[in-house]
Amino acid sequence: MINPFIPEMRPNGRSERAEEVTLSICMPTRNRAQALDYVLPQIRTWSEGWGFSYEIVVSDDSSTDATADVVERFRAQGMPIHYFKQVEAKGPSNPLSALHRARGKYLIALADDALLIPDAVADTIRFMQSNPDICACYAPWEIYDDVGNVNGELSHLQPDELKIFRPGDEADLIGHIVQHHIVPEVAVYRADAVRMIVSTPHLCHWAFSHLTTVSAKGPVAFQRAPCYRAMPRDPGQPGNAQADLAAAVNSWDQYRGGVEYMVFSLLRRRNISATEEMARSFRGLIDHFMEHRMRLALRAAFKAKDYITVYEIICRICHLNPSLTGTFEHSDRLPLMVMAQTLARFANSIAEVERLLVAGVDDGQVLGQLLRDVGLERRILVIPPPANPSAKNLRTSVVFIAREELRQSFLDQGYPPAMIISEGEVGASLLL
Repeated sequence: MINPFIPEMRPNGRSERAEEVTLSICMPTRNRAQALDYVLPQIRTWSEGWGFSYEIVVSDDSSTDATADVVERFRAQGMPIHYFKQVEAKGPSNPLSALHRARGKYLIALADDALLIPDAVADTIRFMQSNPDICACYAPWEIYDDVGNVNGELSHLQPDELKIFRPGDEADLIGHIVQHHIVPEVAVYRADAVRMIVSTPHLCHWAFSHLTTVSAKGPVAFQRAPCYRAMPRDPGQPGNAQADLAAAVNSWDQYRGGVEYMVFSLLRRRNISATEEMARSFRGLIDHFMEHRMRLALRAAFKAKDYITVYEIICRICHLNPSLTGTFEHSDRLPLMVMAQTLARFANSIAEVERLLVAGVDDGQVLGQLLRDVGLERRILVIPPPANPSAKNLRTSVVFIAREELRQSFLDQGYPPAMIISEGEVGASLLL
């Protein structure tokens, strides 16, 4: 059953007919009024140099903040915004709503915390108008610091300014995606191609599923120049390194699933049954693709000081490619950082703990600062063991011992056995 929507708020004055709209900017959103308040004026500025008509389609995933008020304020100023609100939150399927509510000849999805590169978008529209058989034109995105106005790296690089893949080129398309580590999230679509996208996958990354679907209709193009900017931080909605890391890590299985889905579907479309040798070859390509994605997550984890995740990622990379063991940057200090973070998170996780008692350590102050740096909560004191612990001390302390022979003395004082943890125990699972 089609999900119900709250009726659209119509713009003031004459409404454009569908054939008059060249570009639809499709924006799914939820509780991001501040971000919309920042990006909508940007769109108005971009459009002044476009020379073609456009609309903004906002699909609000049942926001409880001032999203509707922000949209109505800009609509009252004359911006061609069409607003739809989900009665209940739809999560990953809400972007589908934005795409299918669009009326333009060409569509581009824009996250509410991202920007377009207006000249590049205009160039892409002109290219697709001159090549009407192209169903979608894909592009990399640029990591852009809008606070410092600093251009960063691209999501991927391809040597050719433009590559076009037509029906029959499925194997070449797969090779292009894997070789250049492309996650095909950014595209200008032809509207009739988008109509074929009628579902949101759960176990596969949606971008690969959408590419597979759209390429069934006709040619798809990949351009070298970006037309989209992803912002790790911006004045409208400051970024969050931990959130970025979570997104990078949690998407792994969906990335793998997406590539596997694409490979299977494109081969089946050509009625090709993969031999065992072909299957091994494709698995190798997919592992290569995943190693690259893991390296991106590795950098994000280092940036977020999540050293335990760094170690886990390295383990997974080395499983794919054992020759890489011991070759990673900061490998010399990583064991210490992982052990410190393991101890800090252990203390954080135990109910009612107020103290981390440190015994047998040469410089407890240095260790205490290290534990703070890797996430020990401020409520937990790092102190030497008291000579005569009270009942409260025994109840609210975790004891860290540098040497195993110190354990018995703490047991004799009445500390719970499971609250005494040694350096050997902290590092037992660390195999770098």
